[in-house]
Amino acid sequence: MVPVHLLAVSDHIVVSIDAHSHKDCFQLMYCKGGRGEILLDGRRIEAQRGHMYLARPTVQHGMVQKGGLRLAEIKFLIKDEVLLDAVTAIPEDVDVDKDPPLAASFREVLREGLSDAPYGYEATSTALLLFLYRLLRSLNIVMPHHSDKYTAFSDYRKEIDLLAVADYVERHLHEEITLERLADTVHFSTSYLSAKFKEKWGVPLMKYVNLLRIEKAKELLITTEEPISEIALSVGFQSLHYFSRFFKQKNGMSPNAYRAENKK
Repeated sequence: MVPVHLLAVSDHIVVSIDAHSHKDCFQLMYCKGGRGEILLDGRRIEAQRGHMYLARPTVQHGMVQKGGLRLAEIKFLIKDEVLLDAVTAIPEDVDVDKDPPLAASFREVLREGLSDAPYGYEATSTALLLFLYRLLRSLNIVMPHHSDKYTAFSDYRKEIDLLAVADYVERHLHEEITLERLADTVHFSTSYLSAKFKEKWGVPLMKYVNLLRIEKAKELLITTEEPISEIALSVGFQSLHYFSRFFKQKNGMSPNAYRAENKK
């Protein structure tokens, strides 16, 4: 069970809203541009592009529109004691954009939350959890007095990061993918990522990349008339010879033969 309960995701030009509070809800307000103020616990903060403002449960908050103020907002509950304590310790004003990987992680939450894709709630909740973990890591917020629970919390974060690696591979098949680049996306060492990925998925990470490429190539062979050479490039194989050899090794026939057999 994901230890966050997503309530709402929005991205809009705001109207002025008087200070109010929520009993159990956290609210993230990320400034995408324009002019205005964020009201937090009796203070007025000039909204800055790229900054995220956190309203904790029971804290009075609101906003003042001064000219095109646009906010991306996320409202959520936390159902895990350790995560609740950690997120409560996050500062009210965080410059997210100064950390590009962190900013990219936040944009992933918005992308999933604003889409109408299947499993949108589950994907957004997972992306939000990953963002919160990365934010806590960047701020060096740990809860040592919850050592046992924090270990489980940390292990769960790593599990989510492995899913993020698999998702990154799927979305970047056409690009050059290296072990070093994948490790950088989740801030793991290459050796740790390799070992943990094989433990979880049962295959070495780079072999998984090529297997996924082959599956995508099979789809294109059946559904398009693209030349084999173009399909090989589009799924990330720079060598047609290597693509053909690897394809035949995994499927028992050449790409041409596979296309001919499955288009009958």
